[in-house]
Amino acid sequence: MQIKLNFISAGKAQLLEPIKTQFGEVHRFFVTDGFTFPWFVRWFHNPFGEGLLAAIWHDFALKTGRKKAHYEFFVLLKSNGVPLWKAYIMWFCVWAYAKIKGLFL
Repeated sequence: MQIKLNFISAGKAQLLEPIKTQFGEVHRFFVTDGFTFPWFVRWFHNPFGEGLLAAIWHDFALKTGRKKAHYEFFVLLKSNGVPLWKAYIMWFCVWAYAKIKGLFL
């Protein structure tokens, strides 16, 4: 699937067309930062690289309050060509970040 984006600022892009996943649809004009990584780990994965659909869906799922956003992210990573070992690491990072964030907010 080709995702059409308009880069609107450093690290931010807007969808030019809606995208559909097995979990739902992300509307046109939704703004994403792709995979959210600190600058010092961008060697691990391009923020707008392979599996971008999963990152966009995860941003959308979190913003709309979906309860299984991290699980859906993992499923979409696997089904969009991200190697399983990398998908597990990425899933763990979003899960751990959410747990840590929940402790301090």
